[in-house]
Order: sequence, then C-alpha cells, then structure tokens
Amino acid sequence: MQREASRGLAGTHNLTALKMLILTCGINGSYVFTPGTVSFQPTPKVDVADTVGAGDSFTAAFIASILKGKSVAEAHSLAVRTSAYE
Repeated sequence: MQREASRGLAGTHNLTALKMLILTCGINGSYVFTPGTVSFQPTPKVDVADTVGAGDSFTAAFIASILKGKSVAEAHSLAVRTSAYE
C-alpha cells in the first residue's frame, strides 16, 4: 500500500513545494511523506467508543512532538498512539 499511496499522490499532485504531507487512512494506517522518506504506522486495534477528536489529537501530538525536536518517525508513532487513545 505504501508504494501505491506514494505513486497516487505524486501522480495527481505537484508535491515539490511541500516539506511534509500526512495522510491518515483510518483502519489502513497512516503515512507521513517527507522529501526522500516515508513513515508508515499501522492503526492500533482498539475498542472504539467514539471517533470525535481523533484527527485533532493526532495533529496536536504530531506537531507538539516535531516542535520538541522529535524525529518524524517518533512524532508519527506518538500521534497514532494518542489518536487511538492507546
């Protein structure tokens, strides 16, 4: 799926001006694309009580981690765990 997602995005959009692109795919995991790298994190299997705020918590955890100097992979991992309330 990683290769297909990369190809699909690159084939339909001019991504040269972007420094980072985050793609969340629900139960199919999430991707963070940066020039030359792709980070994939599977979606944790959890009992879902409510999905309200999952995207907001993902974004907040990711941005806070990046601003604290964490790597993209570390920030991505924390964002996934936070949004799943794991």
